Amino acid sequence: MPFSMFNLTANMDLQSIVVYPAYHRLVTVVVPDLWDYYHEAPTQPDGFLGDLRMYCMPISWQELKLPFMLAVVWTLLRMLMTTQVFKPLAKWGKLREDNINKLPESAWRCLCHCITWSLAAYVLLKNYPDIFFRPDTAFKDWKVGKIVPSDIYLVYAIQGGYYLHRIVDTLFHDIWRTDTIVMSLHHVLSLTLITFSYASRYHNIGILVSFFHDFDDIWLEFSKVCVYLKFRNGKKHQNWQTFANICFTILTVSWCVMRLYWYPLKVLRNCTPSVARQNALDIVPFGILFNVMLWILLAMDIYWFMHIVVVLKKVAMGQMKELDDIRDFDVNKEIEEQPQKTTKKE
Repeated sequence: MPFSMFNLTANMDLQSIVVYPAYHRLVTVVVPDLWDYYHEAPTQPDGFLGDLRMYCMPISWQELKLPFMLAVVWTLLRMLMTTQVFKPLAKWGKLREDNINKLPESAWRCLCHCITWSLAAYVLLKNYPDIFFRPDTAFKDWKVGKIVPSDIYLVYAIQGGYYLHRIVDTLFHDIWRTDTIVMSLHHVLSLTLITFSYASRYHNIGILVSFFHDFDDIWLEFSKVCVYLKFRNGKKHQNWQTFANICFTILTVSWCVMRLYWYPLKVLRNCTPSVARQNALDIVPFGILFNVMLWILLAMDIYWFMHIVVVLKKVAMGQMKELDDIRDFDVNKEIEEQPQKTTKKE
């Protein structure tokens, strides 16, 4: 039985699944909670540095070695796949000139997110289903210096190496887009959360955040690959546009469910100090800092969801005939010129 039915039968029953609050309830709980914690939480005499020394475990070179090695591996693999597989396939298929460089980038990222999300999903749902179904227990048995399980460490190492690779790639190798700066800040924030949550042993929450975010990127990049494959050898292949539409629909639905519903109501709600203290110590180290970073991540999720909404709006209003990535400067320029072309024809 796959994932042993996610170990659901052995570990929980239907009555144990948490009913999550509505959004307005989330805000009314989180904001006062963090405000009270900010004023009540004890701090070390030398402030934040004292908290670091008290509650964060130093990350040894042995632990850092794998993420750094994987960052190099990710980079070398991208160069190899781009030059030897993706770009030759794009030229062989006689894609449009502007899509020959775009396809390898999206195909590579689609492959990467398939790997990172599949591993996170396997580890989370097979070995730690309680973290998903009962995220309020994510801080259970938490203590300073707690040993990180090897399977979760592997997820962290792969994710850390990937985001190290992505920071360099986004700034120096990827096609520049309207959201490149925001994307770079997202990668820096993700790497900070990965490192900080590992050192402070908040890895249960970390793997949950990874599970909710990587899945959507698979469908985003695959839908773009389908768009690029639509025009080949000077002809339009409508079946690829159909595939793109299906992928974009899955992306939209999954984004709403995973990033805009499960993430805030399973992660943000249960990262508040009042919930965390039910299963941990009387204090939750770095409670304010972690919550601020996690809420910034939600703000970025909303920012990119607005791009999805804009695409749907432009298609519905006829400003775009078919799906495309409006973050690309050439696509934006084409959309702006569309009304002029229509006027000239009339």
